[in-house]
Amino acid sequence: MKILFALLIAFCFSSLLKAQTTIDFTSPSAAVYGTDVRINIDGVMVLPSGDVNGDGAIDTLDYENPDYEVMDWIDNNSQLSDYMTNGSADLNMDGVINAIDLNFFWFPNLGLVSQVPEE
Repeated sequence: MKILFALLIAFCFSSLLKAQTTIDFTSPSAAVYGTDVRINIDGVMVLPSGDVNGDGAIDTLDYENPDYEVMDWIDNNSQLSDYMTNGSADLNMDGVINAIDLNFFWFPNLGLVSQVPEE
């Protein structure tokens, strides 16, 4: 009986996986929610980087936030990224939080906000 139950669960799970659709967000023709939400870099669409604290806006609170419980770039500058505690400040994901993250990934996207509707 346990084997039959396990096989039934495995079948249902594999059917679920097959029903999912894959979307290539790097393709310029892929439909996404909102307008101008991706940036075209050499024909590859990418999502803007810079929302360090994850509040849906790329703003000054991502650079320096007076709430010390919230991630920001300034308090993590010159640190290695461990992707568990301070990884969101490593905007280019090279393992180091530094001025490259700020100047090439935060500044160009400053002022952008999420267009995903709240539930």
